[in-house]
Amino acid sequence: MSDLQILIAAVIEQMKQDIAKGDVTAIEKLMMRVPSTFLNGYLPEEDDPFDFTWNYRIVNAKSENGGEDWYCLKEVTYSKGKPTGYGTPCTGSEDMDSMRSVWDMMEKAMHLPPLQEEDFEKGEDYTFEDLFNEQTKGETQ
Repeated sequence: MSDLQILIAAVIEQMKQDIAKGDVTAIEKLMMRVPSTFLNGYLPEEDDPFDFTWNYRIVNAKSENGGEDWYCLKEVTYSKGKPTGYGTPCTGSEDMDSMRSVWDMMEKAMHLPPLQEEDFEKGEDYTFEDLFNEQTKGETQ
């Protein structure tokens, strides 16, 4: 277990004790640094107004390598918890705090099993914009 994992486990244990006493101050302070997009990913689907999330994942994109294995870090979109599409990752961000969050998500992708192209219902060209347009279709502004 790494030093970071040990530290995280100790912090979680302290937070559990604090929560048992009704104190959520530490959690609130940590959550203030997390972009709302990531926070929405922890809510039940019915609480998510757009019903989509995204993260970084390793995808075996065989179609990009003549049918041979080709493991790539990709931005992956989800609808109702199922992968719907992926694209080229954006490694930029509007400020250093959110860039750190991007870096953390990329690091987490290394600890998840790779997705396969066939895991995606709508294919690689399905984007956030497509999903947003589907979910807001018929709404008046």
